[in-house]
Amino acid sequence: SWSSQDTDVTSTPVLSVHNTRSPEMELISGMRSQIQQLQQEMSLLRDSVKTCLDANETLQHSVRGNPLKRKCCVCDETQVEAVLYKCGHMCTCLKCANELHWSGGKCPVCRAQIVDVVRVFFETRN
Repeated sequence: SWSSQDTDVTSTPVLSVHNTRSPEMELISGMRSQIQQLQQEMSLLRDSVKTCLDANETLQHSVRGNPLKRKCCVCDETQVEAVLYKCGHMCTCLKCANELHWSGGKCPVCRAQIVDVVRVFFETRN
């Protein structure tokens, strides 16, 4: 037989079951999430590096030819005749190099700031 004392909720201790995790488990969970995010970022960076290396290889093949026959990488019309200072890339005609420099532009090859433009004269020997 049950008495009111047996069913009195206020007199019996109640065990509350919460879905709580220890601080250590919370920390581990957070670290796992960070690791997963870093792995995704690394994968994206690997893809970007591969794309850059492929583009660099293509560019290297295109500039290995005779500089007298190379065209400006900006306008693709005039012969290459300028060196971009400080990076030293020789990939533009004088007109495009100066326009890039005056507009605060960057080297089309390496994206370095252009400090100055130096005109190049090729000696042709027959």
